[in-house]
Amino acid sequence: MTKPEYIYGMNSVAEMLRRGKRKIAKILVSKNESARANEIFRIARH
Repeated sequence: MTKPEYIYGMNSVAEMLRRGKRKIAKILVSKNESARANEIFRIARH
């Protein structure tokens, strides 16, 4: 995966969490497993 796609993916996860689409966000995170994904979840909750 290229870096722009990775950044876009993380932004999409954060945006979906804000909109309450937690199931979709979890699917994206599972496809893009990384330590930073957990950081995005923490940031999005606040």
